[in-house]
Amino acid sequence: MATWPIIPPRRINYSEYAPQVSHPIIALSPDILNNQSGKEAIMKNRKYPRLKHHNYRANGAYFITLVCYRRAPLFGQFLAAEFCLTSIGDYVNKTWRALPQRDSSIDLDAFVLMPNHLHGIIWLNENAQRTLLNIVNWFKAEITRETGVKVWQRSFYDRVIRDERELLAFRKYIENNPKQWEWDRLYVDG
Repeated sequence: MATWPIIPPRRINYSEYAPQVSHPIIALSPDILNNQSGKEAIMKNRKYPRLKHHNYRANGAYFITLVCYRRAPLFGQFLAAEFCLTSIGDYVNKTWRALPQRDSSIDLDAFVLMPNHLHGIIWLNENAQRTLLNIVNWFKAEITRETGVKVWQRSFYDRVIRDERELLAFRKYIENNPKQWEWDRLYVDG
C-alpha cells in the first residue's frame, strides 16, 4: 500500500468531554416497535436529510455521496496506488456515466468511485422533469436490480452547491479523495 505524505489526525478520547446524563437510557422493546404509536414516535424524531424548502428539481449543481450497505467495499480496492474495480464497481461506473443519456436534463461533473462509496456532482438543467431524489433512487435501484445484491445504505448525502467557490472546493475534494482514502471516515481495511 502506498504511503501518503499526510499525517493522520491524532485520536482524541471524546468521552471525557461528554455531558453527564442524569436520566436513564431507555431501550425500545419489540412490543414498542410493533406498536404503531411507537413507530410514529421513532419516525417523528428521525431527521430528514434534505433542505426543507429547497426545490430539488431546480437548476443547479448538487454534490452527492452514496455509501455501500454496511460500508462493504463492493466497488473495488486500491492495489499499488491504483484502484481496481470489481464487476459491481464497473457496472456502477458505467451506469453513472450513462445518466445523461437516460435523462437529458442531467449533466455530470467530477465524480470518484471509492471502495465503498461514490462522490459526484450532478447538474440539473432548467428543464428537469425529475428531482434529485428521483434520479438517485433510480440509479440505486438500477444497480441493485442488475447485480442482485443489496448495494446501498438507505438514503444519501447531498449538498446544494451555492456558488463557484463551493463548486471548486467539491471538485478538489473529489480529486483528492483517493489520496486520502486511508484517513477517510468511510475507510474499511479490506
